[in-house]
Amino acid sequence: MVLLLGVAAFLAVAATIYFYSSFYVIDSKEIGMKLVVADFYGFDLNPKNLTFGATFPGGSTRRDIFVQDTYGQPVHVKIIPTGELAPYVGLEKRDLTLQPGERVQIQASATAPEDSKKGTIYYGKLKVIFTRVW
Repeated sequence: MVLLLGVAAFLAVAATIYFYSSFYVIDSKEIGMKLVVADFYGFDLNPKNLTFGATFPGGSTRRDIFVQDTYGQPVHVKIIPTGELAPYVGLEKRDLTLQPGERVQIQASATAPEDSKKGTIYYGKLKVIFTRVW
């Protein structure tokens, strides 16, 4: 009886791991984000991060990001801002489905809080999660 319960527990764990690793999440990426509050407008075109440059308190800035399906199958993409910058980030799209090879441009914006002090730097991460389409 104990052996039977042990085998059943093992099979349940193995099936769960197989389900999530093989059928759901394909890939995930994290991209650094940064916004500088200043008394001028400035650009930072760092290609490895989503840097919004510099803006005045209450000012906004935007960047375009590109997401592409390189997985050879349709994928669902979920984009999630995190960190202290997250509440001030707007995304044109947060959830989308892409076909193999499809590439989309998404507008991202950041607005410095009205009450922020010049010299404040806000950091965050943009999580991009690719999952299988059911």
